Amino acid sequence: MILPLVGGFFIVREATFIKYQAAREDGHRLYFRITYYGFWLFLSSLLILGGLRSALSAAELPLYADFEDVVLDELIPLMKEGQQSAARVGFVAVCAFAMLLGRFSPRILNRLTKKSSLQALLDATSQNELEGLLIDAVATAKSVLVTLTTGKAYVGFVLSNAEPRAERRVIALLPLASGYRSDKSELVLTTFYDQIYSQNDAADNGDFRLVLSVDKIVSTAFFDFEIYEKFNAGKTDGIATSAG
Repeated sequence: MILPLVGGFFIVREATFIKYQAAREDGHRLYFRITYYGFWLFLSSLLILGGLRSALSAAELPLYADFEDVVLDELIPLMKEGQQSAARVGFVAVCAFAMLLGRFSPRILNRLTKKSSLQALLDATSQNELEGLLIDAVATAKSVLVTLTTGKAYVGFVLSNAEPRAERRVIALLPLASGYRSDKSELVLTTFYDQIYSQNDAADNGDFRLVLSVDKIVSTAFFDFEIYEKFNAGKTDGIATSAG
């Protein structure tokens, strides 16, 4: 019965409709989910192979009968109980086919469900406000403001989100500006990167990528430079408003 569970693992890992949600689950919930899909794979395998065997037997195809005899002759000596060997071979065949179904069915399921990877990811992150905001920022190409426990603040585009199962959860930003939070928690931007990027083509390949630990993040929000300029007239003359 381990084989259908392996098939269930393939479903959970590769099927779009479930893989992002499963990646955010730990412990018994994940095990139960794998067992659930493994059970349905076993039933599907039993129905498919049983129906196929009945159809071929009814058609009296000699090739199928010969193939079945060869398989039984090879595997029966490996079984401990000779009287139940044929049934055991059939059971093993059903379990093995269930694993194969789990390995290859995600490609079919991904087309049948018609759910895009982005939508599935948004649904999976709907229970986590930080992940949901960062994914939305990537999808809409909006810049975000990230404030750290040190008081340092960064504005930039999200390049990658935090992997839920990584030992150290981090996010990657392409910084547009940086600064700090004042004693009154007001945002003060002191460094702007637009001129650096315009003079250095390396910005296109992510050489200026900034990696931040999720544990060090105090707050995250969408950021618009035009709105910031309205509240801080004359403080952001060096940055191109198109970056926001």
